[in-house]
Amino acid sequence: MKVDDFSDNEYKACIQGLATAIWEVNTSVFRSMPESDGFLKVILSIRTDMFPQLALHNQANKVRDNGVLLDWRTTYENYRDSALFNLCNNLLSYQNEGLSANEYWDYYFPWFTDSTNYQKRVHDDSFINCLRLSLSRPRDFISIMKAIQARCEKTTQQSDLDQFNNNDTQNEISNYYIDEARDWCLHKFSPEGFSTVLFFFQFLNGKSKFTYTEYMNSYTDYTQQVSERNMELIDAILSPDDFLQLLYDLNMICYYDRTHDGKEFFRFCYREREIYHLEPKVKLKSVYGVHYALLKALNLGRNSTPILDD
Repeated sequence: MKVDDFSDNEYKACIQGLATAIWEVNTSVFRSMPESDGFLKVILSIRTDMFPQLALHNQANKVRDNGVLLDWRTTYENYRDSALFNLCNNLLSYQNEGLSANEYWDYYFPWFTDSTNYQKRVHDDSFINCLRLSLSRPRDFISIMKAIQARCEKTTQQSDLDQFNNNDTQNEISNYYIDEARDWCLHKFSPEGFSTVLFFFQFLNGKSKFTYTEYMNSYTDYTQQVSERNMELIDAILSPDDFLQLLYDLNMICYYDRTHDGKEFFRFCYREREIYHLEPKVKLKSVYGVHYALLKALNLGRNSTPILDD
């Protein structure tokens, strides 16, 4: 987390010094301890977007030999075999015996919706619906389950599709996502700078999916009003492609590709990140979509026509 008493460069220098010290201790001290029965190692827990900024020598090998990338990603088709699904079941089973290990989710969230891909599945069950509102992280699912639980306690009803789709539930999930993005930006810019970033989505005029041309038109109107209102500027806003990359880094947007048979599929930053590819780049001049979890908080998904003051 950003310390207010430090500049960005000083903050980065502190993290770089810490990482270098850990590397030296692991390679020069622990490996030369013959009396040790095992191999001791200090682990640096760091966000994947910050690690490349450390500018460590021979960085790729350091990641390969010493790093572990926490990866909870899964797919709609294979989620039942995923670590994320198992973790959710384990959480629900805590001090709550009586069901088999992987039955708890289905017991507490038995509802489903129409399939978004009838060629692969007959319906989208509750886990898929929640997965669509997440970045495949445990804390996302904990927050989603808490939002559903709060609604159920308020209405004294069991979990069902109506409770999930309720405005209170969806607002809670969407606002959680905004807060997560705001926290992610703390080491980059101030809360006021983050508000400037969010301001952009008003210029999509309700669209949750847009082309690069539409983005450029929105960006032009956006930057003009940012300047007129004297809102806090951040470096990424000064370039349309840099700003697009920032939205992609935040997982606020994805870009769409097509398979060889013409079917459309999305690419989010978190899904493209690998241990050797920690900074995925957004594709320019493509089609883009806003993350489902953001639609409620940003009033997107319903196209609108702006009313202009002549």
